[in-house]
Amino acid sequence: MAKKKVNNDYTHLTIVGLGASAGGFEALQKFIQNIEPSSRIAYVIVQHLDPKQPTLLGTLLERFSKIPIIAVRDDLEPLANHIYYCPPNSDIVIEEGHFKLVSPSIKPYPKPSVNRFLKSLALEKKEKAIGIILSGTGSDGAEGIVAIKQGGGIALAENEDAKYFSMPKAAIDTHAIDAVLPSELLAQGIPYAIDDPKYFDRHFDLLDNIDKVLRLLNQKSEVDFSDYKENTIHRV
Repeated sequence: MAKKKVNNDYTHLTIVGLGASAGGFEALQKFIQNIEPSSRIAYVIVQHLDPKQPTLLGTLLERFSKIPIIAVRDDLEPLANHIYYCPPNSDIVIEEGHFKLVSPSIKPYPKPSVNRFLKSLALEKKEKAIGIILSGTGSDGAEGIVAIKQGGGIALAENEDAKYFSMPKAAIDTHAIDAVLPSELLAQGIPYAIDDPKYFDRHFDLLDNIDKVLRLLNQKSEVDFSDYKENTIHRV
């Protein structure tokens, strides 16, 4: 079977895979509210859903989004500036520039499988893959996060702000995660991380160090610097 033709825009496209389960709607809402339109990025939501029920996920999330949200169809080609979500009772993979909806495992695993999508994304996009694990129970996504990191991509997880922390924690425990932050900060940082894969390390290490200095100054001088604008402090 001949390989499908992949256009040049797809070659340069970064795809962000978002894994979520219980409590994921709240995390996704905050994440999506902080997505700015971009000609370089597409997002794919893989959230555990009831396989026997239709989902209103796209309808409920689109009110928070500045860009279109679309249910994945078999053989659909991902485009920049779009958010896609996997429909119920299917797994999703990406191969040769197209989404594939595939039958889920007959074993009692969560559906859709976050691991299955992230592993395919790691193989497909390599350094242009970003994997993020948001709120959820269980450990689905941890193996996929390792694959993303091993493929040269960026691996991220929601912090303890998550409504359910076990899925992010399972990913964090792999030691493949580049940053652990609230979902809204992860969304805000992605465009910068595409240009600078060490963005999260550099930026949030800096903020942490500044916070420690300000606390020390407050203790020693009794002057509260907390009302100073962040950009002003960075220039000092």
